[in-house]
Amino acid sequence: MTNYQSAIARLEKANTVDQLHLLENSFARLYSAGVLNRSNFLKLDDLLCEKIAKLIEERHLAFEEETN
Repeated sequence: MTNYQSAIARLEKANTVDQLHLLENSFARLYSAGVLNRSNFLKLDDLLCEKIAKLIEERHLAFEEETN
């Protein structure tokens, strides 16, 4: 398994925004250390942002359902 594939697996396992923020910092350190190349780092960042947005949207919708 490549470092990129391992990072994808970690991203898929994350279930909270806090976990995703920790991964964001981890991915940045891996990029700075040269473990991830720019292309893979940017792909991971896109996936991470999409997952954060999805979790926030789900939380927002759940809140709306509770208040109605």
